[in-house]
Amino acid sequence: MKAVLKFLKNFFLTTRFFALSGGVIAAFLFSFFFPGLYGVAQLSGILLLAVVFLDSLMMWVPAGPVQMKRFTPPRLSNGDNNVIRLFIRNRYPFTVKLLVIDELPPLLQIRDLKFKRTLASGREEEIDYNIKPVVRGEYQFGSLHAIISGPLGLISRRISE
Repeated sequence: MKAVLKFLKNFFLTTRFFALSGGVIAAFLFSFFFPGLYGVAQLSGILLLAVVFLDSLMMWVPAGPVQMKRFTPPRLSNGDNNVIRLFIRNRYPFTVKLLVIDELPPLLQIRDLKFKRTLASGREEEIDYNIKPVVRGEYQFGSLHAIISGPLGLISRRISE
């Protein structure tokens, strides 16, 4: 049961899925007026479900598909730019689209730090950005999240480290 809850917590349907689902629903609605369209609507609905299942398998079968690591300076200097480095590695056998979200310390008051990337199979990418602390204190970073879409783009998977 825990594994199912973990799967559902990290599983997202994309806008592409909803657009295709809307097309299937429209086909069913029009089949009321044009009965010959009913078979096409059924076939497209079954095909959409099969493709979603295939996309899910492609996204969940590999273990540790995307590796992420954050490197920060041992101490952050107040009033200075401090370089934060993120390393991302794609271990999927296909190109993925990533939305990387870094949870910064609450003292920085930055809550919208996101990076969009497309990463080919087996490739690594380094993302550098600067933060400038202005308040003394202990800065503890949160999790590093990646929302990953595969080549079909019907579902997304979240990975956190």
